[in-house]
Amino acid sequence: MFAGLQCRHPPVQAEQRDAERDHDDEEHFRHWRRLWHRRTISVAPFRANGDAPMQLYGSTISPFVRKVAVFAEEKGIAFDLIPTAPGDASPAFRAISPFGHIPAMVDGDFALADSSAIVTYLEAKHPEPALIPVDPQERGRTIWFEELADTIMFATCRPMLFNRVAGPLRGLPVDAAAADTAEREQWPPILAHLEQVIGDRAFLVGETLTLADIAVTSVIASTLHATRPIDAAAYPCVTRYLAAMLARPAFALRLESERRFIAKMQARG
Repeated sequence: MFAGLQCRHPPVQAEQRDAERDHDDEEHFRHWRRLWHRRTISVAPFRANGDAPMQLYGSTISPFVRKVAVFAEEKGIAFDLIPTAPGDASPAFRAISPFGHIPAMVDGDFALADSSAIVTYLEAKHPEPALIPVDPQERGRTIWFEELADTIMFATCRPMLFNRVAGPLRGLPVDAAAADTAEREQWPPILAHLEQVIGDRAFLVGETLTLADIAVTSVIASTLHATRPIDAAAYPCVTRYLAAMLARPAFALRLESERRFIAKMQARG
């Protein structure tokens, strides 16, 4: 059902799959350890290749990269994830993303940066299953939730994720007080709003999964790398909704890999 990286390989036995997963994790760890400590990596020059799968540059620890990855997988779009640090200064990467932002994408002879631009492109190129509704009101609400996730929610996520996870792993100066303030003063109002909006709904907009769910869940998932679990007693609707979203394979498999990666980075220093 999901045509991400893992679906481009034939089925394997559980033991073989676990061994391959551990090998891939170790390769991923070694690559990212180099990235954490320097801003420039070697990125292959941008060349048109109509036969290659789409290439997505970034790390899914970023909610914006994860948004695109999950969006693509929910549509059954095959892609290769190219580990790339934000701010990468190599000329090859800057040809794809002029300001060094992640995510960036190469699809055949076409390159594009910015998560919202990329998902809009993918929706137009691969309209089924629809993840951005056609109905004017539902489309408007979907884009509103994506904007909420990308701005207000990420502004709260960022100080926690950077100061508690990314910054310490890279040996950068951090501001623990900023993370504490975001968690104490900014995070609860966001959860309270979502609790009210979600209610007994399965999805944020309409009766099926949309970009709204992917964008909002992606920011929450990144935030949970850097804060305590959501209080189920205080936010039962958010807890139920989030459990269902994170159980979807497109989220579950990536988050499992992210947690292992962060744990290895923290253990090795």
